[in-house]
Amino acid sequence: MRESACRASAKGRYCTLLKEAEAAGKEWVQTKFTAQVNKGPSVNVFETTIRILGGLLSAYALTKEQVYLDGAKLTGDRLLPAFNSASGIPFADVNMKSGQSKNPTACLAEATTVQLEFKYLSYLTKDNKYWETVDKVNKVLQRNLKPEWDGLAPLWVETASGKFKGGEVSLGARGDSYYEYLLKQYIFTSKTEPHFWKNYETALDGIKKHLIKRTRNDGNGLTYVAEFSDNRQLKHKMDHLACFLPGMLALGAEASPPGYKGKAEDMQLAKELAHTCYQLYARSGSGLAPEIIQFVQGHPDFKVNGGYDSGNFLRPETVESLHVMESLTGEAKYADQNWNIFKRWEKHAFVGSGGYACLLNTQNKKPNHDDKMESFFISESLKYLSLTFETKSKATKEFFKTFVFNTEAHPLPIIPEKPKSVLVQI
Repeated sequence: MRESACRASAKGRYCTLLKEAEAAGKEWVQTKFTAQVNKGPSVNVFETTIRILGGLLSAYALTKEQVYLDGAKLTGDRLLPAFNSASGIPFADVNMKSGQSKNPTACLAEATTVQLEFKYLSYLTKDNKYWETVDKVNKVLQRNLKPEWDGLAPLWVETASGKFKGGEVSLGARGDSYYEYLLKQYIFTSKTEPHFWKNYETALDGIKKHLIKRTRNDGNGLTYVAEFSDNRQLKHKMDHLACFLPGMLALGAEASPPGYKGKAEDMQLAKELAHTCYQLYARSGSGLAPEIIQFVQGHPDFKVNGGYDSGNFLRPETVESLHVMESLTGEAKYADQNWNIFKRWEKHAFVGSGGYACLLNTQNKKPNHDDKMESFFISESLKYLSLTFETKSKATKEFFKTFVFNTEAHPLPIIPEKPKSVLVQI
């Protein structure tokens, strides 16, 4: 993957920059990483898992450099105490030195988006404790889902009991990657754990039944995914975060088991939602999508409130979905759309002294800069854009058959099956 990028680069400059960045990162992990961990920072378990543990595991998978696996094992071991709740549902934060952790309520997405990373760590180290710990989370939550919810899990979970709190449902903030990891855990073990597909299919049926809406019935409107409030009332609101959904649907259709009747329907829905997510960019004054959208019936299909809602944080979800759509359908329009988004980021977000700034007031032709750049812009947004524009090869087209991206865009190899010695007792 690294070498193919080098061969495709103009005059070798891209290759040189990649190698320099990799060498600097490796040196930091070798000389400073352990000391930083031993200082005992209090960290968010989810963010540390998807960014640091996932990044180290991906680096090891692509290079086979032992230093990355050693760092991953150290990270995994220091995060494990967060799972020492009465139910096994992880606390949100943990001190990496003392192991102290407490929080009575967990967020759905954070509790259920650590499985790929810990499972791959188990696969590499042949130590089942990581796999068993995170697989228990899956089983506790699936057991506590009520049948009448149609697979749509509420956003909050009590760590003591593992039971859900309230009725809020969203495929945006706090809920999104729960659904993503149901599918990706099925793919990760070469489709040898069909219960994950069953859980994914149930949730997807619930999404179609309750949350997929359209602004007009004449075929000219936009398809979107709504939310449930705490009392299960529909909110016609959609976060930019929910724009991961087209890519997930397309990937699910591609990976679906033989005989699955929803394959064509899922791909059509993926195309409709990808169109909507791109329109959120195309129809804004700056050409960049806002963070939160309110959909309305009829023209103009949606509106955007001011303040936080109108900001653009350089998020990856739309460019991720467009990359997946282009890769799986072969339709060039998705690459063109990603190019248009990239040009707008270059125009509005690039800072001459270096880096890219988050943006305010995206509905204006000239949005204002916010004084920050999120790390996911580099890890995810630019990576998906780079992969979209890379010269296609047979290896690139086969990528989704050999790797699965974690939710921070770190590729992890698909393994043959779940280790036979893993046993989870509840």
